[in-house]
Amino acid sequence: VLNEGLDTVGGPQFADSRGTHTGPTFLSVVLPFARTDPADPRVGQTRWVLAAQRHELVRVDQQFQSTGVFQQAPGDLTSIREKPQQADRQLSITSYGLSMAYAVRPGIAVGGGLALYRFSIDSIFRRFDTIGFLGAPNPGNEQGRSTQTGDDTGVAPSLGLLFGTGGRTRAGVLYRHGPSFTFQTVE
Repeated sequence: VLNEGLDTVGGPQFADSRGTHTGPTFLSVVLPFARTDPADPRVGQTRWVLAAQRHELVRVDQQFQSTGVFQQAPGDLTSIREKPQQADRQLSITSYGLSMAYAVRPGIAVGGGLALYRFSIDSIFRRFDTIGFLGAPNPGNEQGRSTQTGDDTGVAPSLGLLFGTGGRTRAGVLYRHGPSFTFQTVE
């Protein structure tokens, strides 16, 4: 710390970050289908289950700025300073899924599902020069810009197996292939 200009604090300084988004992030409905054949001794037992869901995995609307971090390596005689930065980023990933399970016999069920994911990103990061090495950021002198933009849809299938002894103990295995998204980065 040189105690000159903006270099007056040892270590990082952080400000508060407040989120204002409210609303349901997960909604689901499950519909069991019972056996209806009166000749079947298991009438009323659930054999098929259908489920639908909506899950908001990520929703970010963020702005931040940095005046530029001062650094000095232990063996160096001079300090360095990162360029001040201003950023604006919006990111969202929401999934919509449908799944189904079938009770093969008591204690064993198999299932599968398909989820559709919506992805959106729009961000800009700008770097600025400073008014002197220790001075304030100069937003009139942009030194670099990076953007990320994209809107994409991905699909994620899943398969599962649930088995148990008929009591309260059950175990399951699940395979889920995650979605992939494309977006463009320009520097």
